[in-house]
Amino acid sequence: MALAETVFRKVYKLGLVPKIIAKLPVVSLMLAVISVCWLLILPMDGQFRHTYISENALMPGQVNLYFRETEWNHVRGFRDEAARWDFESVSRSNPQLEGWLSDFGLKVSHHHDPQTNLSTMYALMHAPRGDNTEAMVLVAPYFTSDGQKNVGAMALAPALARYFARMSIWSKNIIVVSRKMDIPRSGAGSTPTIQLWTSPRGL
Repeated sequence: MALAETVFRKVYKLGLVPKIIAKLPVVSLMLAVISVCWLLILPMDGQFRHTYISENALMPGQVNLYFRETEWNHVRGFRDEAARWDFESVSRSNPQLEGWLSDFGLKVSHHHDPQTNLSTMYALMHAPRGDNTEAMVLVAPYFTSDGQKNVGAMALAPALARYFARMSIWSKNIIVVSRKMDIPRSGAGSTPTIQLWTSPRGL
């Protein structure tokens, strides 16, 4: 405490606080100039290797809640339909889910894996503002890691697809994948994957 009081008295005696406040505009201008110069240097070879500026960054004030109660009503409707499915059967072929995704404007297709003899249904939504070079994958397995019917995920996946298709802000394509088992995670630099897991009481 004695040291702090001594320092405060010295600062007050020298009148440093008013001097610092008076110099703040100059310091602010200098920092702004340095920042601009640094941004101009970034494109030079060797300067941008570890620098990444995300075009997807959002400030808190730019975020709005659009997934509201009306969207949850659709989730509940899809859940009621999915609860009636024979999951062993629809995991091989699911015309109802494919019809929903097609109605929302997604392009539905299939991929057959000869090694596992399983067919994977995927639906592609082209980003209105994208150049088809990036994509985000939304995976909804028919069964959870515990072998339970993944009813919640099968309800949430088409609801999210409907929600995404109604908005024009996306810069990445969105791929909805639905298959019998989970998709293993690949190495770094792969396509971002979002797994849909819900508990039996989740929705």
